[in-house]
Amino acid sequence: PIFGSSLFPHSLQASILQLAMNYLRRDSINAIVNVSLVVMVLVLCCKWLSLGSMSTCECNEQLSAMPVLVFNVCVAAAFAGVLASFYFDVTPLEAKYKVMQRPDIAEVRHNFVHSGKWTTFTLWCNTIGMAYFCTAALAGALQSSGQSGTTIQFLCWLSQILWEMTFPMAFLVNTVVTFAIIPGIKKQGDYQKLWRVLKWRPQATHNGFVIATAFEAAFSA
Repeated sequence: PIFGSSLFPHSLQASILQLAMNYLRRDSINAIVNVSLVVMVLVLCCKWLSLGSMSTCECNEQLSAMPVLVFNVCVAAAFAGVLASFYFDVTPLEAKYKVMQRPDIAEVRHNFVHSGKWTTFTLWCNTIGMAYFCTAALAGALQSSGQSGTTIQFLCWLSQILWEMTFPMAFLVNTVVTFAIIPGIKKQGDYQKLWRVLKWRPQATHNGFVIATAFEAAFSA
């Protein structure tokens, strides 16, 4: 064994043990905080969903307007095309994981392909956005044909929930990428990664996402 041997002086062993205990204490606090946040958000979401019901949800009549309906169909198709191109693109998504101020934890690199690319927050938000535009387009088409009943009520309720997630997330994703990620990459001098971020697929999931959401808010308000 290393500890207890003559390889290290007693003072150095004590320092290493103290550093390990500090790391363990910090990791335990982080784990407790993260689990508490997840549980709190889950409880709040369940509470929020329990306050409403499909019967009390009113459909947005603007969804059946022809310009809005055409726009939602086109955006839903565009979302599906962009996300499909991400999935079938054979170029891997390289991720580097490094814990700041923790030299004891080695940096990890991993390449994600196909469905593995959905580890990113951006693609999850875009997937929710695609689900909203598909739901809104279907609800608008059924409304314009004069249909009513449980199906249309469910679609209206679902589209409202998806919209309440899509709208803030679109602006959050665009703000973080524009004012944090891209300047950070430029500051690091990693211009090859910057070139990848500025290609059409990432731009469609950042700028395209927020532009489509902003137009939807203006058209269907």
